[in-house]
Amino acid sequence: MSQPPAKRRRVELTLEDKIKIITESTAQPKPSLKALDERFKIGKSTVGDILKKKNVYQEQWEKNESGSKFRFDNECKFDRLNELTWE
Repeated sequence: MSQPPAKRRRVELTLEDKIKIITESTAQPKPSLKALDERFKIGKSTVGDILKKKNVYQEQWEKNESGSKFRFDNECKFDRLNELTWE
């Protein structure tokens, strides 16, 4: 029996890394998602997700957010409901 493929290590990308991916994706000739995922050692779907959210990442970058920031503080959809529940 064959063994299942080895799992890829989890890679946390900084905001700076995401901006590098975005800028490289706009270079000429345009690299494929496969080329970008091999270069940054992340999954092809992760590269696609970063490119889909590029406006959010560029906005954070322009606000001079820390380049070493890994995750964003996302607001909860139900803040008001949480407050009422807590009360």
